[in-house]
Amino acid sequence: MIVARFGGSPSSWAAAYQFPTTLMEDSWEIVRRPPIQQVGGAGGVFDYFSTTAAPPQYIVVQKKFALTAASSSALDDARDTLVAATIKLGNDNLWWMDRDTSTTYWAHAKCTSFDCSESYQEKGRWLKKVELEFMCNEGLWYGGNIKTYTDTGISGSPSAHTVGTNAGNYPAMVIAGVTARGSTATGTTKINCQLASPGTISCDLTATIAQDSGFGVNSFTYSATNGAADAYANFAMSGPTRLCWLWLDPGSNIMNFTISSTTYDVGVSWYDTYVAI
Repeated sequence: MIVARFGGSPSSWAAAYQFPTTLMEDSWEIVRRPPIQQVGGAGGVFDYFSTTAAPPQYIVVQKKFALTAASSSALDDARDTLVAATIKLGNDNLWWMDRDTSTTYWAHAKCTSFDCSESYQEKGRWLKKVELEFMCNEGLWYGGNIKTYTDTGISGSPSAHTVGTNAGNYPAMVIAGVTARGSTATGTTKINCQLASPGTISCDLTATIAQDSGFGVNSFTYSATNGAADAYANFAMSGPTRLCWLWLDPGSNIMNFTISSTTYDVGVSWYDTYVAI
């Protein structure tokens, strides 16, 4: 897998800076160090996660290559462009590409180191060796394209939907919404995920939802809305909740929607999510 580009946030491969492939070398480290505690008077340490893998912490990525140009001045211009697209840029997307050149992944990252050699000439071209380092703070990769599921004109509540597949190997955070169409919705509106473990987790809104308006949940940003307005005052979680809100397990997933509107629409979006590829 090749570290191919940087930039293009929120998820645009085409808009990202493409790294040169001359003298290319990629390496990265995945960190999953468990929280531990030494027990007084005993050998070894206590692992709070026991036999379960510790949560991913961060990924350190090193990217090496050479800039090339027909002249020394053109090479300096290429260096300036690279500086602006990496070390001067804030948090953005670091892109990987499978060697089949068609499958892409990205991670939230920040360029933390830029090392550049002096220019030199070799075989009629000018070169400048570059070493970059990135920190991916989440420790996760995401599929290059967002996945979506929609259903419209639904009658009968609650309704169960096989929304699709998380093709990754780690739980995928969800953006989900339900829109009242046939009438105003009152009482408690629910969006939940049926998970093998820890069970069904639900995001609930107890408030009136106007016709053609909706209840939305964004698990990436921990935000809940009623129409365009913040809905925290009337929002609650139910079920065996954890630190995150709604997610899809690897594989096929079912979500349920409960709303009192006579007809309604639902929508879900997510990225395939990986702890290692």
